[in-house]
Amino acid sequence: MDTKHLLRIVGYKIIPYRNKKTGAPEEIRLAQTIVTSDSVEKGQQVLVGELMMPKLLWDTRPNFSALGKVLNRKYGKATAG
Repeated sequence: MDTKHLLRIVGYKIIPYRNKKTGAPEEIRLAQTIVTSDSVEKGQQVLVGELMMPKLLWDTRPNFSALGKVLNRKYGKATAG
């Protein structure tokens, strides 16, 4: 069954680092999120965690909400996509 998720961004954590190849300063932006899903089989579930945000979405403001398929679990963290 296709499950839809309600994603709410409540804040960001920014992790600065240096690029190993170029030495240039860069950053990773993690969105602090609350994800709610509803399904007939499992009922309502609430997940709290972090999503690694692609640069295209860095201007997304906290308190943003979206409905759709947003979770792709990888290495214990959720990634947008």
